[in-house]
Amino acid sequence: MAKNPEEVEAVRQRLTGWDIKSLFTPDTEWEDIKITRWSPDTCDCVIDYVWSEKHPDDERVHRPCQVIKACPLHAHHVSVDDHHDALIEHNRKRGAV
Repeated sequence: MAKNPEEVEAVRQRLTGWDIKSLFTPDTEWEDIKITRWSPDTCDCVIDYVWSEKHPDDERVHRPCQVIKACPLHAHHVSVDDHHDALIEHNRKRGAV
């Protein structure tokens, strides 16, 4: 099914500067890429993930690409990957209580 051209362009604009081939397989097209916004239930942070519809669910990898909002507890994390890792760890620890 063809994607709405505006949606495809929005994805392209949000990922400007990213090397698509380093994120996905070389045959991944812009039309295959999705962005999902996630917020843990343990704080007010919000992160966007990129992923490809081309990959089956059991092989799909969600990659953090942008911090939309950082709560005071996690605001000191400079990189998106560090922020994401801190959120996952915080979420895991809170869930174990």
